[in-house]
Amino acid sequence: MQCSNHRRFASLIILLLLIAPEAQAGRWRFQSPAEPGSYAVGHSVFEIVDPTRDDRTLPVDVWYPVDPQNADGMPSFYDFILFFTGVLSAVSLDDAPPTATIGFPLVVYSHGSGGLGTEAGTLVEALASHGFVVAAPGHVKDRWQDVQDPLEDRRRDRPLDVSLVIDRMLARNLDPLDPLYLRINPKHIGVVGWSLGGWTATELVSGHSEPELGTESPPDPRVRAVAALASGSGDYESPEAEIVAIDVPLFLMSSPGDPEGVDSDTLRPWNLASGRPLYRADPTGAMHGMFGLGCDFGESLISMGVPLAAIVLLESNNGGDFLAECRSPLLSIPELKRVRDFYLTAFFERHLLGDTRYDAFLTPAYAAQHEPGVVFQRKDAGQP
Repeated sequence: MQCSNHRRFASLIILLLLIAPEAQAGRWRFQSPAEPGSYAVGHSVFEIVDPTRDDRTLPVDVWYPVDPQNADGMPSFYDFILFFTGVLSAVSLDDAPPTATIGFPLVVYSHGSGGLGTEAGTLVEALASHGFVVAAPGHVKDRWQDVQDPLEDRRRDRPLDVSLVIDRMLARNLDPLDPLYLRINPKHIGVVGWSLGGWTATELVSGHSEPELGTESPPDPRVRAVAALASGSGDYESPEAEIVAIDVPLFLMSSPGDPEGVDSDTLRPWNLASGRPLYRADPTGAMHGMFGLGCDFGESLISMGVPLAAIVLLESNNGGDFLAECRSPLLSIPELKRVRDFYLTAFFERHLLGDTRYDAFLTPAYAAQHEPGVVFQRKDAGQP
């Protein structure tokens, strides 16, 4: 009987969240995306299993809002797996108690090919501090430490992974014994990713089909806004009809510092996606690899005493350019992270919570005055 009462209560709360005004659930007040949010940040890790895909098992990192007075726990360490390297967070605390406030938006982060769910640590922490729950799966057989599956297998599995994460996070949301009980509003879900993760984010909206390979990833109607970061690595192989089917607000951040400049993986969705508003930010000097964990990994090794020349050689042997990407005189890694975190916080505040006050940050005029290192473009309803 008690379990039944819990379900009724949860169902009532979720119903109230679904019909509540957009800007009321899960937040304190308007906060500038240029500053940390009002919440402290908690971090936890759990695993999910998909019995429909041979028990495919994914680790999932989760970040969530914490009341500042309850910010208690060990600083989170984002482990790079190799050579005892990693990043010790200055913000996130492991297993800190979630705030009692309910109904936050959910954002899922999809890492780049050969990356890790923690690669965008400052982004997910910024979102959590502003009142978002963020979940980042490790796409097995496409992580830093994995032997990778063929690309067609990764394209098949990645969108299914993200939908599975949404399923499990919403199940946790309805479990009265779970620390995140009722902390998520199922009406407010977004996805963001880098590189192949950016492709993954857009495919959650459009769906992806490769019948000759037995691939069928249906669109997930729960996703209301998506962002793709530097998808310029040849991964965006979707047919035109799938790109046109991206019909929700979309934010594209390119890497114009690459040898080919802003390539088709950004230009095709910019020209074809039907969702509006459609935003594009081109940070001057940004290169594809800057968005991943390679620079943090290299700097971690250097802090342990490894010579810079050895890091340059290591990156070169793996197809990277440590000096060009990680020590660029045009754009530092901290500055790129700041720009990324600022724009995506504003974007998801605007399009998951519907708060029009964030429109002020998402215009070419704002960038011209406040972000001179960013070429910013926007397409609104009615614009081709």
